[in-house]
Amino acid sequence: MGTTVLNERVSVLGKFEAGKLLPVLLRWRGRRYWVQKLNLHHERAEGGDRLHFYSVTTDAGECVLRYSRNDFSWTLEEVGFSG
Repeated sequence: MGTTVLNERVSVLGKFEAGKLLPVLLRWRGRRYWVQKLNLHHERAEGGDRLHFYSVTTDAGECVLRYSRNDFSWTLEEVGFSG
């Protein structure tokens, strides 16, 4: 399983837990991927935006998601899906 850099906009269902936004379900290219585990979360300021990065394990593999607080958008940065 290799990693592919994508930077594609995606739809993500999230939830708030203990005041933090967590991804639950990723929809990419017509398929749904349930988030099984949050591996890493970090934030960084970029220009006037605050970006959140989530490394997650889905039911199909690993991926990195980016959430922009400026425009409330989700981007699939990288994937390492097996199927």
